[in-house]
Amino acid sequence: MLWAKEGKRLATISLDDVLIQAAGSDTRGVRLLKIDCEGAEWPILLTSSKLHLVREICGEFHEIGGKYNSQSPPLSIPGYSAFTISALSDYLRERGFHFTYHRSRNLDGHKTHCGLFFATRASVYSLEYFRFMLRLNLAIRARSFTDGVWNALCGNHAGVS
Repeated sequence: MLWAKEGKRLATISLDDVLIQAAGSDTRGVRLLKIDCEGAEWPILLTSSKLHLVREICGEFHEIGGKYNSQSPPLSIPGYSAFTISALSDYLRERGFHFTYHRSRNLDGHKTHCGLFFATRASVYSLEYFRFMLRLNLAIRARSFTDGVWNALCGNHAGVS
């Protein structure tokens, strides 16, 4: 439990174990890791030692600490006083990924602590990288559209630019 003080304990499995099982004997590894876990992406990704098995990662980020969210992280990971997109970018780049992200904006146009991130190992000159960037742009546009519709229907203030 990342935020809850109490609740039912559930059996868990580490990302590293999932990656080992998913990759199996396939020498190409895991094609795509999609992660959307409402703030738990930090301990999941920043403690993984098996990301070399992954070719692409996409997910949502929810910063904890830093410029856009003043909360203190609910747990500590050595070397990280805040869980920010720049820390995740540095971490994944050190592991051989190209990295980009799109930060959400609220209805007033101010940047929020949330957004989408994308990381790939593809060469920037490859067809695979071109396809990755095309998927990135489509995902951002789809997210902007669906968030805009959702916000209009619900009166929510967490839109995406």
